[in-house]
Amino acid sequence: MRASIFAVSILAMALVGCDQAGNPNRADAVFRASNGFLVHPLGDGRFEVIPRGNSSSKGFFCAAGDYAQRRLGEPPSARVLLTSPAGPSVNNPGGRSAKFIVAPPGSGRSSGIFVNTRRAGESLTIGHARTLCNRDFPGFNPD
Repeated sequence: MRASIFAVSILAMALVGCDQAGNPNRADAVFRASNGFLVHPLGDGRFEVIPRGNSSSKGFFCAAGDYAQRRLGEPPSARVLLTSPAGPSVNNPGGRSAKFIVAPPGSGRSSGIFVNTRRAGESLTIGHARTLCNRDFPGFNPD
């Protein structure tokens, strides 16, 4: 009898802990990209990328692509499109951020091999943006 009461108590606590507010995979939850940048959903498909330390353009696009593919489930051929250049943050007062949306293939101005977060409209495919997260390539040593 005691064992069944204990089991029911554990089950009840587990169910209470399963509410959506604690689910880190929710689309509206803050996402930590592989480079440590934070991504905050803003609504209407827009999201804000907040840097950690170095706020390079590559870092912003890496985090945007990582979020778009791993959290939103977008394909590598879709694009992350810069909607607001790097500037004041909405979710981190006094900090910097850049704002993005996911756009269909062929949208926006392609950034090519140079990545820029100073001009709205710049874009990369999600696949390309995620390669910017990988700094160590086999057989490549820049030193």
